Amino acid sequence: DKKVNRHITVYWLSSLIPYLSEFIAFAQAQKCEVHLFTEFNTFQLKPGASKREYLQYLKMRIRLSRCKRVRLYKSATPDEFIWDLSTSEGVITDSFHALMFATIYKRNIKVVIPEERASMRSRMSDFLQKVGWDNVIVDHITKDMMVVGADTVSGQRSKLESWIAISKDWLSDALMKCQCGTPIRSVSTVQS
Repeated sequence: DKKVNRHITVYWLSSLIPYLSEFIAFAQAQKCEVHLFTEFNTFQLKPGASKREYLQYLKMRIRLSRCKRVRLYKSATPDEFIWDLSTSEGVITDSFHALMFATIYKRNIKVVIPEERASMRSRMSDFLQKVGWDNVIVDHITKDMMVVGADTVSGQRSKLESWIAISKDWLSDALMKCQCGTPIRSVSTVQS
């Protein structure tokens, strides 16, 4: 087993450039690493970007390269993402699936829903309402939105225990199929 540094996993599908400085500020304020998982195209300039957008992009790239607390993972494998999330102290996301994985692995969760993903709000709100987690959706990223090490969503977990066990088994099987039978680190053995 490798040593895992204290970290927050961020799974972000919206455009990353407008939010990167906020994730850097969060990492510095909480004195922890932020492992930022995103799709390849969320940290790219759109075709026809203006000179201002290009300069903002370069500024963010430079700032990211200088910040030792934020690691960017573009197009990570499912195994890499699940391992990181399962060993994190919390998850910040704009994704329904990351919300589900954070629930399965009993991680503290904060959900931010940018305008470009507004259609996801009802899906996430419905789930969070069913489990009684009223404080999970936040309007924006702030440096103190999650206190690293504090449990903010434990209240209703007992209702979910059997569902979590079934989901972990399904996830382990799916990852094995994804790797075409190649043995990988078993996600069901990660301590919750």
